[in-house]
Amino acid sequence: MKLKLEYLAGCGTFSECRFRTPFYEKEVSSLAFICSSGPAVWEPQSLLLVCAGMIPGGGEQLALWLDERKGRGAAGFLADLSGEEEERIDALAKACRERELVFGTVAADRFVSMINEYSHLIASRTDGTVRAYDRVLEDLQHRFYISGTDSLLDGLSYWTGCQAALIVGQDTFVKPPVPVLNEAVFYPAYWRKEPQKSPLSHVSLYSSSYSEKMLLQAELFKNRLPFGVLCLIGEEGRFEPSDYILLNYASILCTGIDDYKRRSRRIEAAMEMICGGQMPDSSVTNLFPESGYALVLREQETDGAADGKKEYLSYLIHHYFPQQLCYSFSAEGSLRLFVSTEDVDHFGRRLLDILDGAGRE
Repeated sequence: MKLKLEYLAGCGTFSECRFRTPFYEKEVSSLAFICSSGPAVWEPQSLLLVCAGMIPGGGEQLALWLDERKGRGAAGFLADLSGEEEERIDALAKACRERELVFGTVAADRFVSMINEYSHLIASRTDGTVRAYDRVLEDLQHRFYISGTDSLLDGLSYWTGCQAALIVGQDTFVKPPVPVLNEAVFYPAYWRKEPQKSPLSHVSLYSSSYSEKMLLQAELFKNRLPFGVLCLIGEEGRFEPSDYILLNYASILCTGIDDYKRRSRRIEAAMEMICGGQMPDSSVTNLFPESGYALVLREQETDGAADGKKEYLSYLIHHYFPQQLCYSFSAEGSLRLFVSTEDVDHFGRRLLDILDGAGRE
């Protein structure tokens, strides 16, 4: 996990640090504790925590010491310089600025606690904002219970930098809604499960030879039965350990959603009744728009195409007609729509354009 240093410095973990150089838009990959008793090993872009007495006094020795750390990819360092003269600290800060190394001072007793706090931080891959894990989980929980499914997906997308999708029955929600998802996302036959074992039992990573995208997917369960999926869609190598945790937590929240699959079944049953000349009772008709009713029947080809055809059409319908729409697929393959609109002709033309674009005749 890489964190932009300016956001990291402003999140509270480094509130007692005094930074004496600019941040140079550096990203920090980890904190490394450097002392005389241990080997000086660190990852590239690490911020080094340096004990008192480890920094040479000055001159050529100091220059070599700083050049070595820059050459090995250090982002900079924080040092315990308690009791040092300001003149020496200023000279050290100047030498760091010349090499674009971040330099700050902090009391020695903060080193261990900073490393511990750092391990509980996560950065938004949308704008770099840094928060503790528990605050991010609280944010997702607040979004879901206060504002609903769309806000939860917005939160997942904000923290992971990926497109988030919830698919339950005929209901498909995607944030951000553009660009339009690749058709392969909805076809299980196109995806292969990656061999690496996920740290969480209900979260799996998938790749596809039909798409450059990767899929991180969490199965949704209710009363121990699967009822949908929640997934992140991103580029290869995009997913980080924090994405698994956030997706898994969001999937737990989603067990509290209304049963969209049950809603889909009720709509399908109502459509069958209407097409058979019967009127369903009010407990079902309240699922439909209140005014501007229009019923559209559209036959689809029944060529035994890959699993996922209906799911992809469902997604397209949700994407292009997000409001006041109910639809179902009949047993023989026709698509039935009930939509709130006064301009049925315009709606029909748009629908046919979408079906044509999806390869439907």
